[in-house]
Amino acid sequence: MKPAAARVFIASGITVMLAVVAWWQPALAAPAVLAAGALWAVLGRLSSDGEWSRPGAVDRDDALERELRGFLDDMNESLNAEFRQIRDDLGQIRSLVTDAVQQINASFVGVNEKTQEQSELAERVMQTSSEDDADGSLGIRQFVNETESILENYVEMVVQMSRHSVDAAHAIDDIVSQMDAIGGLLQDIRGIAKQTDLLALNASIEAARAGEAGRGFAVVAEQVRVLAEQANTFNDQIAEQVSSARGIIDHAKSSVSEMASQDMNESLNARNRISTMMQDLEALDQRVDQGVARISALTGAIDGHVQDAVRALQFEDISTQLLDNSAKGVDGLDHYLAGIRGVVAEVTDDAAGADYARRLRDARTALAQQREAREQERRSLRSVSQSDMDAGDVELF
Repeated sequence: MKPAAARVFIASGITVMLAVVAWWQPALAAPAVLAAGALWAVLGRLSSDGEWSRPGAVDRDDALERELRGFLDDMNESLNAEFRQIRDDLGQIRSLVTDAVQQINASFVGVNEKTQEQSELAERVMQTSSEDDADGSLGIRQFVNETESILENYVEMVVQMSRHSVDAAHAIDDIVSQMDAIGGLLQDIRGIAKQTDLLALNASIEAARAGEAGRGFAVVAEQVRVLAEQANTFNDQIAEQVSSARGIIDHAKSSVSEMASQDMNESLNARNRISTMMQDLEALDQRVDQGVARISALTGAIDGHVQDAVRALQFEDISTQLLDNSAKGVDGLDHYLAGIRGVVAEVTDDAAGADYARRLRDARTALAQQREAREQERRSLRSVSQSDMDAGDVELF
């Protein structure tokens, strides 16, 4: 390749690179245009001064071409490294922001749903505790009222039963006393009747022996016999009284037994009602426990959604670090372009025809030093490797 064509080719390549830099970072458009203009000005000066036609110019041109190509390759490598880093950081930021926004939206939707479910469940628990269910099961308030009513009835029933039992016991005691007295009277009456019969028999015998003289005595004996008959009649009446007393006793026993039977039935019914209410209360407690457990689980789920939302909100810190890193990369590009401007300025201002190849080598050395400093700066920064918001601990701001 001819020296002029080579220089034009190299200058064109550098100009294209500067155009790419200006397009990628508008803030660097002015320095890029300045650098391109200066480069073309140098080439114009060399052409006008006949630099390419003087003796030995070919060798210098070849060396200068090699240095320019090397400088161009180094610049291309440095710019490409910065562009790759910037593209990676921007892609990582885009992924982080997208994932964070999706997680925030899902978390707050979940919090809203769980909060509504928790509110509805709490309302159902309160309604179950304060009202009767449609299927007849008891609420706590009704259970208390019903239990109080049953206890009052039961106490009244026990009092009445006790009163009746005392009256019945007194009546039975009185009847027993009367029966004992009647039994004694019956014994006495029987004794009198026997003696009367004996006296009447003896009187009749003695009257028969006395003949006419014992006629009056026979009348007395007849009267005694009449008394004996009356005594037997009286004995029969007493027997009737005893039988009547026994009927009273039997009636009293029947009344007491019936009362006791009724009291027992009421007690059994009351016990069954209490047992049913206790079962309803146990079922109510179970429902309340299940509701409370569910509320606790919902609270844990809400806490998890909140933690996800807080963690997702930390994308700002991570994105800031990546953006800062990209900004430093842009600053590095600015330093590279400043180096180009310096080299071009030296070439443009050197009227004595200095060694351009040496200056390009110096520029390449400075460029390599800048690139190494940039690499060390990248390594010294805290590395951010996340591209989503699924990992990491929650750190409150």
